Amino acid sequence: MRRRHWLLAILVLQTIVCGLRIFLILDIMGGFIMSIMIGMGWYAWKEDMHITFAACWGILCAVNGVFDALKFIDLAVHATAPVVGHKCFYYAFFATEFAIPVVSLLGCIMAWNLWTDYEAQPDLPSSGGWAAVAGSRSFSGEGRPLMAGRATDSSREHAANRPAPFSGKGHKLDV
Repeated sequence: MRRRHWLLAILVLQTIVCGLRIFLILDIMGGFIMSIMIGMGWYAWKEDMHITFAACWGILCAVNGVFDALKFIDLAVHATAPVVGHKCFYYAFFATEFAIPVVSLLGCIMAWNLWTDYEAQPDLPSSGGWAAVAGSRSFSGEGRPLMAGRATDSSREHAANRPAPFSGKGHKLDV
């Protein structure tokens, strides 16, 4: 929660750059995909920095940032000198194209910092890992169900009543 204001600052920057991407560069499809990424970040911020949504936002930022960085490199390599009357627009266009991957990769770095901070907390419901984040049901190597990384008494009792796979009497089909 102490990094909430940093996440807000990055999301505001991403929103401004996305608006410039749509209205200045006229990259409608790229702006739409970027707005989906930003929407995930805003939702993570709204849900009190929920780590699952922040991690998804970070993954989207990483993917979009890499693709937009490659697009910027291609643009920079193939750029031609602007016409004298259009220098201002050219520089605004080039600065926006540069800012797009920068703010996306900033979001990726921020999400990574949030994730490592979350993993370093000693009071997690389990020993860490994806089971703690998802809160989903997983199984240990012995076939016992685990809830968020720990087996409970009711889950052990349920596992004891369940038949083991590939055991018991075999059945044949009458042909």
